[in-house]
Amino acid sequence: MADQPLITKTDLTNITVIQRNIEASLIEPYIDVSQSIHTKGLLGTPLYEALLADVVYDAGLDTYDATDPDLNNLLIKLRPSLCYWVGYEAMPFLWARITNKGLVFKSSENSAAVGKEDMYELRKNFHNWAENYDNDVLTYIRANISLYPLFRECGDRDRQSSPTRYFSGIQFSD
Repeated sequence: MADQPLITKTDLTNITVIQRNIEASLIEPYIDVSQSIHTKGLLGTPLYEALLADVVYDAGLDTYDATDPDLNNLLIKLRPSLCYWVGYEAMPFLWARITNKGLVFKSSENSAAVGKEDMYELRKNFHNWAENYDNDVLTYIRANISLYPLFRECGDRDRQSSPTRYFSGIQFSD
């Protein structure tokens, strides 16, 4: 079952280099993947579930906001991290599509798909940016820990993450 989204396609295109003309159906599945893997791991299960329960959609601004001011401040701080994680998780599947014909690379008359190495390099950048924003979120929470009693530090019970994770930049190819 998919979790309540914390960002929209508009948030994603405003924060990252992902173009506004991308189809929402291509990117939205990776919002749930990124939240489940990265955001839940960053915040810990109790704070993550409290945030999900408090979030509402603002149709006028095409964004999600939390009704609790402290959780809304956390959501604002979390948005860049989540947007870059979405780009990181979606990129391989935007680069190549799985269809009834098999794995295909998309291109058109006036554009060409980038090579695997270029995609890996861009994906590595998204990964590093997301981790940088993760660290900003952790710094913010630690500085305001009294506002987030449900936060679980790495190693605490109900915490499903590791501390700072950095991409080494080593890629093995066939």
